[in-house]
Amino acid sequence: MKHKYLIASPNFDGLDKKEVLFVENCLDTYRNSSSKTEQATAIDTLAENKNLKGLQYDYNQWLLDFVLQVLAENNTEEDETHYLKILANCYNRLGGKYFYEGAYDKALDIIYKSEKIHIKTKNKKGRLRVCRSIGSIYAMQGKTDLGLEFYEKALTIANELQDESELGSIYKNLSIIHRYKGNMPQSLEYIFKSAKIAELNKDELDMALAYDNIGILLEKQKEFDEALIYFLKTLKIYKKLKHKDREANLYKQIGRIYIEKNENETALKYCKKSLKLHEQLNLPVHLSLLHITLGTIYENLSQPELALQYYHLTRKTASKTKHKQILSQALVKIGLLEINKGNTDEANQYIDKAYLLAQELDYPNELEKAAAAKVALALAKGDYKIAKIRS
Repeated sequence: MKHKYLIASPNFDGLDKKEVLFVENCLDTYRNSSSKTEQATAIDTLAENKNLKGLQYDYNQWLLDFVLQVLAENNTEEDETHYLKILANCYNRLGGKYFYEGAYDKALDIIYKSEKIHIKTKNKKGRLRVCRSIGSIYAMQGKTDLGLEFYEKALTIANELQDESELGSIYKNLSIIHRYKGNMPQSLEYIFKSAKIAELNKDELDMALAYDNIGILLEKQKEFDEALIYFLKTLKIYKKLKHKDREANLYKQIGRIYIEKNENETALKYCKKSLKLHEQLNLPVHLSLLHITLGTIYENLSQPELALQYYHLTRKTASKTKHKQILSQALVKIGLLEINKGNTDEANQYIDKAYLLAQELDYPNELEKAAAAKVALALAKGDYKIAKIRS
């Protein structure tokens, strides 16, 4: 058997006694059952447990192979539906893994398979969650119209099911997408709905996620002191809940606020905390955002070579994770620094790439920044006529 070691001698490194006992109990259920549906359910329980760290994905791959094999056999209609639901769970988890690795296209391919299963089995709850995942991936790729489409589908299903538990998360993500599109009033409306649901349910994590996004919106509106209040409230909850990945990202956001307040040394302190946690946790999805923030700080501190180093790191990480918005921003910043160094030919390459990339995105601000960089380049080269036309 391909995954025999997962039954006979699983690797328990990094797991506490409670988690080891959980794995052993699930494996006992698997070993002592003669029913393949019960065996599949036992492995599914293991694959769903995020506390098992990397072992979770080993069990998920085992389960995926197991279910595909039994689906090729003759099954009752009831068993077929049961296996299909478990297969959809496998695809969801695998898609989530690819998402956190920044492999968005692979994540989409696998999650779309899950959606097809949920449509076939008429599982509205499952489809709701899949629509949410697809919406998030499209939003991260800068495809905000597609992101909005899938989150509105999720909202429709949640209202049909009267599922209050999902509404808070959906409102939060609709807020994020409207923020990307520059629709600030709609974004604020949705995020305050999300915060209200979280507060009514006394759900600390959802409260923190809502406060985090309120902080971002207030930052966009230049209300930096108010934004900082919400970010610090959020940080307190993330630390309490030991959400290190979210804590890492929030240090970067607090750093951004201090940049706006022209307190660059304080900004650097928070961003270094963020960098340390990002490197410990290996979080490529958010690393490009942190690198560009560090580049901005060093540029503000009149250290252009260090700034350029971090902008190039941003370019590499954003290219790897296909985070096109951040990539466009990094290319513009590199181009402008090269202009300052007198390297107009090199600057031209980066700014042209940024402009082409910005045209692909549904983010008007990025196109404006790239266009402004083209004007700056034309002026640096003495092409005043072109500068006037572009401006």
